[in-house]
Amino acid sequence: NYNRHWPLSVPNNWRKLEEASGGLGGYDYYAVPPLGVDGFVDVVKSVNYSLATSKLPWAPEMMTGIWKLEGSEETPSPLLASHTETMHLLGLAYGLKGMNFYMFVNRENWQGAPVDEHGQPSETYDVPKRVMSLVRRIGGFTSLRKSQDVAVMYYRPYAWEAYVVGDSKVIVDGMELGRAYRLFERSYTALLALGYDPAIVDPFVDGDTDISTYRLIVVPSSGYMDEQTQRLLRSYVEGGGIVVFCPVLPIMDLDFKTCGHFGRDVEYAGVTSGPRLPFGERVLGRGRIILVQDHWLSEEGGDEKACDVDVLGSLLASQGLVPEVGVDDRHITGVIHRNEFERILFVVDTIPKPREVHLAFRDITTGSLEEILPGDAVLAIRRGVTTLATEGTTVRVFRVSEQI
Repeated sequence: NYNRHWPLSVPNNWRKLEEASGGLGGYDYYAVPPLGVDGFVDVVKSVNYSLATSKLPWAPEMMTGIWKLEGSEETPSPLLASHTETMHLLGLAYGLKGMNFYMFVNRENWQGAPVDEHGQPSETYDVPKRVMSLVRRIGGFTSLRKSQDVAVMYYRPYAWEAYVVGDSKVIVDGMELGRAYRLFERSYTALLALGYDPAIVDPFVDGDTDISTYRLIVVPSSGYMDEQTQRLLRSYVEGGGIVVFCPVLPIMDLDFKTCGHFGRDVEYAGVTSGPRLPFGERVLGRGRIILVQDHWLSEEGGDEKACDVDVLGSLLASQGLVPEVGVDDRHITGVIHRNEFERILFVVDTIPKPREVHLAFRDITTGSLEEILPGDAVLAIRRGVTTLATEGTTVRVFRVSEQI
């Protein structure tokens, strides 16, 4: 099992650990309650990275209870049943196919488990039962798959940089070490706020990975990149894909020898509508290379300005991309899974505030949503839109029916 580290999967290379074990590897999912935006992003990013690098996306430790440190200021808030259920369903919403409820019984430094120290059911006892009931009520749950149009490239050498320098600002030959990895994190957060479920591509671990299924790949970049990865991205573009580099094109390999497969003639230009975004575009084969300056990913001004969501959204819209489920609230996301039996919608709310929101479906005009968990609401979809009343931080699950 992989413990939480920063950066993601460094220094513990998830793929190599799993291969060395000869079995299965998985990430440990914990978040100090209540789940906030940072915890939400961490879970989603970890699940999607597992989908990219692991044999089976599962959780050896899915938080079912939480530690307690008597007399310490670090003692977490009490874990409520709603916190536990949100964590479990969030993992399933983004693609986990298995989890170990950890820990199922309290001990001297563990609280909030389904069974207390005396062997009696606690207030969280029904949560695993409800989660397993959901899994059984969905036909072929483990065969459910989600579609992802947009991906972000996780590049391990950039993560190494970030791991080495930590919070320090280190500049070598004009390059700020760790900057490209921090751009990866902020780009990923921005895409989630826009309603996308970004896949993660790690070509340094799996150079043979098939990236042709994505319509657009965001590549937070530095001036260097190994030649195999450069060739992979160029082939993807020539085949019709769109690569967004930010903020520079790689022109060297890992030995800092000249190696540029994307040319140097991508000039910055302005968009013609919406927020102005300095970017340059170049046609290559059947696809396009877009080069974006990174001032729109400012590190100043708090969470909202850390990812200039509107500007990134304008860029994606200019390329004809919209989320499969759009929500008029950036703290709520919708994820649709499909198999031959079912179409399932998970609606994830990350803030504790009751409100009414609208869900806009890209591919559904008329139909209905039948709630499976936690309630029994039935919502109509008309002209591609439905209205949902949310009670705050939770994950709701619906069966989707479409009328042709």
